[in-house]
Amino acid sequence: KIEKILGIEKADIEIKEAEKVSISATSELSQESRFLKSKIRQINLLIDEFSEGADRTQWIGIVKEKFSENEIGKKIISTFRFDDNVMSFEGSLDPEVKEEDISTVSKLVTDSLCRKAVGIFGAIEAKKKVHNVIEKLGIPK
Repeated sequence: KIEKILGIEKADIEIKEAEKVSISATSELSQESRFLKSKIRQINLLIDEFSEGADRTQWIGIVKEKFSENEIGKKIISTFRFDDNVMSFEGSLDPEVKEEDISTVSKLVTDSLCRKAVGIFGAIEAKKKVHNVIEKLGIPK
């Protein structure tokens, strides 16, 4: 599997743990909304890294496609705003959307982004880029 090549499964678990630590308990956003914001940040950083400062359109296209593949994903993406091909959370999350749903759909998205990166850069370079994102997220190795 592509995830094993990149070591993403372990990285995703580490990212999730770091996000739990970094989320502020005083925020007015629901736990699910805060979790979604952290996933959006992670996805934006991956797109930054993979696009190498060039056009982000193809990467955002993957994000939109994957979030739109199922009903929960559609509910989640309806809260997104895309300005200059940068995603942000806007609006309120449907109460039916749970943290597990966000995790499942965002994993589909990140896996697809990483698969595309492997196709463009090769496995070794794509893995380096994923590790750069992990460092930017402040996750210890």
